Amino acid sequence: MNSRFQSFVLVSAIISLTACATVRPMKPTVDSPVQLIEKNYKIGEKQDVYVGDELLKVKDYWAKKITLSKMEAQNNFEITTGLLTSKGSKGDRFLIYGITQNNGEDVYLLEIPGLYFNVGVTKNGRWADYLVSSEGQIGICYRKIVPEDTRFEFMKDIQIDTTHGFTNFEILFNGVTKDSISLLYREYTSENMARPAFYQNLTYPIDTEVIRFKNIKIKVNEISNERITYTVLEDSLPGESIDPNRLR
Repeated sequence: MNSRFQSFVLVSAIISLTACATVRPMKPTVDSPVQLIEKNYKIGEKQDVYVGDELLKVKDYWAKKITLSKMEAQNNFEITTGLLTSKGSKGDRFLIYGITQNNGEDVYLLEIPGLYFNVGVTKNGRWADYLVSSEGQIGICYRKIVPEDTRFEFMKDIQIDTTHGFTNFEILFNGVTKDSISLLYREYTSENMARPAFYQNLTYPIDTEVIRFKNIKIKVNEISNERITYTVLEDSLPGESIDPNRLR
């Protein structure tokens, strides 16, 4: 008999001897939206930029984390179940066939090409040493994963929730003339695409000490033909920058 036929016979024998597991489908889960703030300054902190650079960059938005029904391998691995062996590489992504329980713990079943059984992984992304077929039979065959500390991570997506409003703009320093300070305001969409209708040239007298734009107040400390040193005194945002990685 060839090896594939032998594998089929062995798997068939195993299935006839195994119990069944209850498998429930895994659906993507969506967390409640949280407010995120990205900006290139801190209130009261002096900084400087050159002509063409961003004087201010602000992104204030709400986003929600979505946990997908997929996992990503964090290292190369090789897994054997019965007579079948499959190899995976770091970054490979696998569909979660469903969720079952083993000893009272949730086990996530990954569909790995080349194997008859779906491979069990714990909620921490570790090998659960547990196999379940697509028909629900529990695999009692020989199984092994190399390396033993192979890890998978749930794949996540971040979705912007524009129902809470959205702010995304920058102000560039465009230099000075003998009479004025020139700035450029540019607004962007939630996909970071420029909105041509939302460009605005801002001009202030050369001796301006405090620039006000919308709810932002900027102190001009020093200015020259090529550089401006400034301090943002206040804005309308609820706090300092909030790292988007908090959703990861």
